[in-house]
Amino acid sequence: MNFKQFQKTLAAAVRDQSENTLEIRLQTVTKNNGIRRRAMEISGGQKGIYPSIYMEPYYHRYQNGVPVNQLADLVLEQCGHYGSRFTLPENFFADYEEVRDRIYCKLINYRQNKEMLTRVPHLRWLDLALVCYYIVKPDILQDASILIKEEHLRSWKISEEKLIQNAWDITVENMKPVFRPLSSVLSEMNVDFVPEEETDGEGTDTGLFILTNEIKTFGAVLIADPDRQREIAKIMKGNYYMLPSSVHECLILPGEDAGDEKMLIAMIREINRTQVAPQEVLSDNLYFYDARRETMCVLEG
Repeated sequence: MNFKQFQKTLAAAVRDQSENTLEIRLQTVTKNNGIRRRAMEISGGQKGIYPSIYMEPYYHRYQNGVPVNQLADLVLEQCGHYGSRFTLPENFFADYEEVRDRIYCKLINYRQNKEMLTRVPHLRWLDLALVCYYIVKPDILQDASILIKEEHLRSWKISEEKLIQNAWDITVENMKPVFRPLSSVLSEMNVDFVPEEETDGEGTDTGLFILTNEIKTFGAVLIADPDRQREIAKIMKGNYYMLPSSVHECLILPGEDAGDEKMLIAMIREINRTQVAPQEVLSDNLYFYDARRETMCVLEG
């Protein structure tokens, strides 16, 4: 059975085993950086919030010998887990004033998401785009977010400028930054790296530093904050390079330690191809912060 046939067969099995209580639709979901995945969208029941069921992992299990009926049971088990615990509040997401305090900003690649950005409010920042997302309350659904689109602005009757400015203010105010030597982070994760170098009297490291947020999700956006840029320059004692590790974090390297810029760009691109999930890649480029001018620029190589 090929992948296309499998999707229809699994959807039919889920529908049958739910005794036709669920509505099922197969569609292509476009994720960050234009990554497209086939998914089963499920609704019905008690207005439960069901996750998108991505087909590829289930197809891999089928190829490894797991019967379709057993896979359908797994899908229903997942839906039962969510649907039994969470329900959509009445008029959920209808009132901007009710949700605005949980709308934050994140950075994504502009070129890789150019098509999607025609439907998403955004602000250009160098070769990247600042977009807004809503963090779903944990008592509704854990670790879930909603990308804000033009349709939301029309429903809320607010401008793109108001949305982005409010989201940026909340991001700067509420997103707690984490800025640490990369070597110490990897040491805590029991990952072998270069030995942590001696620090000076202020506790700074002469190697790579990592900038993210406390929850390690979409933390790379903090580098777009001018105040944060200046604070890092003080710690680095001058100019520095920013290496985009992913949408979740970025690496900071003191300007005097950079060496060959072309080598850094090559390293970024190799890591993006081999170590970072395609939908989490931020950029293939290197960034330079001029401490005297207080400006960040892109070095494309």
